[in-house]
Amino acid sequence: MKGADSGWYTTISVTDLTGDAGTIPAANISMKVDTTATQLITGSANANVVVSNTLLSYTPINSAVTFIKRDAGSNLGKLGRYAAFPWLQVMIPAYQSVGAYHGVITYTIIEN
Repeated sequence: MKGADSGWYTTISVTDLTGDAGTIPAANISMKVDTTATQLITGSANANVVVSNTLLSYTPINSAVTFIKRDAGSNLGKLGRYAAFPWLQVMIPAYQSVGAYHGVITYTIIEN
């Protein structure tokens, strides 16, 4: 995939947050970004690598949501590592017990 013209996308999802004090449903966990631009970490910048515009407002991530992507097309052999810094929102249900909760965030890359 490196430098190839095939596209790719990443997805992100989360499980319920559980603990001794109960469960916070995954549907209560959302994510958003301030911009569809990515930040180059290393390598060559590629303007075709973007964050999905569906994340410009808080979007539940209880099922896989597209995060960073590059559509298929000329890549000019560019290689790079990119980042985006999302905001995470957890809606805590009324009367939820105080305690430590844990869950799993899954980040997947898929070639298309």
